[in-house]
Amino acid sequence: MILLFLDIASILKQLSNAVEGFIPKLIGAVVIWILGTFAIKWAYRIFKKILAAKDFDPTLETFFLSFIKFGLRLILLLAIIGILGIETTSMAAMLAGVGVALGSAFNGSLGNFAGGIMLIIYQPIRVGEFIEFNGVSGEVSAIGILNTCIITGEKKTIFLPNGMLSTGIIINWSRQGIIRVDVAFSIESGIDIDKAKMTAFNALTSHPFILKDPVPEIFIQNIQAGSIQLIVRPYTQQPHYWKVYNDVHSLVINAFREQNVSHGIPKQILITNPSGKA
Repeated sequence: MILLFLDIASILKQLSNAVEGFIPKLIGAVVIWILGTFAIKWAYRIFKKILAAKDFDPTLETFFLSFIKFGLRLILLLAIIGILGIETTSMAAMLAGVGVALGSAFNGSLGNFAGGIMLIIYQPIRVGEFIEFNGVSGEVSAIGILNTCIITGEKKTIFLPNGMLSTGIIINWSRQGIIRVDVAFSIESGIDIDKAKMTAFNALTSHPFILKDPVPEIFIQNIQAGSIQLIVRPYTQQPHYWKVYNDVHSLVINAFREQNVSHGIPKQILITNPSGKA
């Protein structure tokens, strides 16, 4: 019984010594974590200012900043592990031993990382462009190492995996710099077609955001009993899409009324949202 008590006392003493020796390391690790976190934020801001001063490509800027932040956090983690007394060489050997398992577990993340590299190299999308992918549309705000962030017209933040983006079909509404606005008007079949087309064209030319080149297109699409469908297609820059779309309705309808051109309710041709700013 006495021997058992002595063994327990010895174990407790060893635990006490271990705890007393570990507490300073733990405190040091916490201090390094706090200071390191602030240092990473400071370094991130410095790198961001440097890239901005160099007039760096915004798309590459967001990717490199994301990569730099990830690398600095990894260095901080290794430093904390070293302070706690865990041998980094042993840790590296252990990670190498389970590398296959980690590769399988993080297969999706590795695919997204590779997808991010492909997006940076081939640049099907850039920061500031409006894109549509898998029924989701919005403005690209950042391309990270694993995902791409877009902001929708409803100001929702959506993260798209880079792996899917790099292999999927992307509709880039901004790459050409201009976009066509399609609106259909229904007019009575007895109306002078040339007069209706000229009335609509003159109305479009008064709008400041409707481009003169390409010239707005106006033509007849469908002829039905008692009515004719008149298609109005002006061009504008992508950020002004919804402004032009909404104004075309009032401009053409008011012009039709002034020229006594009987019309019906305008119809929207494009179902997708090319600007997200409705």
